[in-house]
Amino acid sequence: MGLYTKLFQLNPAELSDLHVEDFYPSFYLDEQAPKDQMLDLDKSLPGIKFLLSGSTDVQNPNQHLLIGKTIQLADGDTNIICEVLMPDEIRKVNMFLSDAKVSDLKKNFDPPAMTALAIYPDIWDYGKESCDYLYTHFLALKKFISHAAQCGKAVVIMTA
Repeated sequence: MGLYTKLFQLNPAELSDLHVEDFYPSFYLDEQAPKDQMLDLDKSLPGIKFLLSGSTDVQNPNQHLLIGKTIQLADGDTNIICEVLMPDEIRKVNMFLSDAKVSDLKKNFDPPAMTALAIYPDIWDYGKESCDYLYTHFLALKKFISHAAQCGKAVVIMTA
């Protein structure tokens, strides 16, 4: 287990009454929110960040993709990291993802380097299958963020 990421779209007005516990069923039990309001990235986010940046250097701004303001959980659950990106931040992420070139993603897919750098999950020796896994999740992320940007939504990011 570990580093599963799910994203949820909300209207900014809903954030004032946000109860993170409301997301638990969707996160843990795979109860589906409407498809256009939830995205399950599985364990792909560290790999997507690597494809976008070509490194694990924390100084690279692409490593900070989908890092927002941390939301404190009411029950003190420390196994879940919950962050929020507001609509203006989502528009910036959307512009960045829209500009991402498939050729750069493919160029940055380097299984030996990803294994040596311990990019999670450790599936990089599967070759094309692991590349397809990341690319499929990248396309879903790009579509999800584009929809959120067009609708002026905030996005809650939950990682456990």
